[in-house]
Amino acid sequence: MTLCVNSCALIFNEYHDGSNDSARANRGRASVWGFVIHMVNGWLFALVYGLAFENLRLATWWLGALFGLAQALFVLVALLPIFPYFHPRMASETFGPNPTRQLEPPGFMALNYGRATPAITIAAHLLYGAILGGFYTLAR
Repeated sequence: MTLCVNSCALIFNEYHDGSNDSARANRGRASVWGFVIHMVNGWLFALVYGLAFENLRLATWWLGALFGLAQALFVLVALLPIFPYFHPRMASETFGPNPTRQLEPPGFMALNYGRATPAITIAAHLLYGAILGGFYTLAR
């Protein structure tokens, strides 16, 4: 699942790039790093989900979806709004423009990236959790 989501994002970024050549090279490298980091995060969260299923002694698609919903809401409400404070190429909502080309800040629930962004993010995390919960087998 994580591989599929990351592959789609990587392909989309390749065809949705309007920057100059030197920035494109850096953006390509950033896309690869983003892909790798998101893949590792997916694996780590799969381990966390597995530990939670084992601790609760329950692994169902709906419980996994509930975990996915909680994760999506955390990402949208708490994590993405603070990205501008540690991402070196992202503008902030509190500081004005500067000569360096920067990414737009995500804003609350990532709405600066489009009205569909929160819905797609929630749907993807629900699906991720449901798949993990549906296919996870509890240890005996």
